Amino acid sequence: PVLKTLFQWLETSGSDVELLMRSFFASLGEPAIELVAEALSSPSKPARKAALLQHVLPSWPREVLAHIEPQLKALIQGYDYYGLDAWALKLLIDKDLAKDEDLEGWRRLKITRLREQLAALSASPLAGS
Repeated sequence: PVLKTLFQWLETSGSDVELLMRSFFASLGEPAIELVAEALSSPSKPARKAALLQHVLPSWPREVLAHIEPQLKALIQGYDYYGLDAWALKLLIDKDLAKDEDLEGWRRLKITRLREQLAALSASPLAGS
């Protein structure tokens, strides 16, 4: 029961306690799988998702991550301030998951979209300031 309370610290944007909890959950692995699956499926708490995708889940073995493959695949279809789509895609590629998906196609699409957005911002009147 205490895991759920500790898990809440993963949304404090790099506080000292969050840094400790990142390490704890990165080493914990499978006992936290239900909490992680629920968090990644939630329509809220993007800071927690970002902490999971960037600092916790890369340490987990592929076999454990396979349990949350559907949640990771769902994230790559979105786009938000935290870049959850890119972090989820990186995790799927790095851990060799989602073999039925065209991950390289998703990667190219995301890179193209980001380049187009950067070009649009570079062409704005403030770019020369």
